[in-house]
Amino acid sequence: MVSFEEDLEKAAAYHGHLCSGQILGVRMARLGLEIMGLADRDPKKMRDLLVFVESDRCATDAAYVVTGATMGRRRMKYKDYGKMAMSFYYIPTKKAIRIKPVNNDRPQENEDIKKFWAKYSDEELFKWENVEIIVDENDLPGKPKDHAVCSQCGENILDGRQVVDNGIIKCRACANGAYYKIID
Repeated sequence: MVSFEEDLEKAAAYHGHLCSGQILGVRMARLGLEIMGLADRDPKKMRDLLVFVESDRCATDAAYVVTGATMGRRRMKYKDYGKMAMSFYYIPTKKAIRIKPVNNDRPQENEDIKKFWAKYSDEELFKWENVEIIVDENDLPGKPKDHAVCSQCGENILDGRQVVDNGIIKCRACANGAYYKIID
């Protein structure tokens, strides 16, 4: 069994530094695995775990390190809510939990953050609750179940992400506007 210290060391190395987000993220991810009955991190079971993160900040890196869930393997899902919360969904049982921080205390500048956060139990730091998560078939890990080609740019579209307007298939960038602008 991997210790908290080992997880934290790996998370800080991956993230580039140790911070409160790493400490809380590691604790949340470990708590999520424990509640889901996956604390042993059995690879056969872990491949059926989806992790939903609600921020693109420090705790997300910690969740990756602890759970091994990645976006590229379709096991980490990003919901841009700007919150340091995580949900864990086990595909075979559809059991899901959401964990969120409830303690607003913060360490003082130059305070030892490991000691600061160690004084709190999980119950003092987090609230967790059972939740229902509806996972679309196109969002599950594995090979893409749906392919399309954008009629405007000609690019491939995977996993049901196309927009169909009056029978015309477009990618979301062409249909709704892209985050980028092509320049010459």
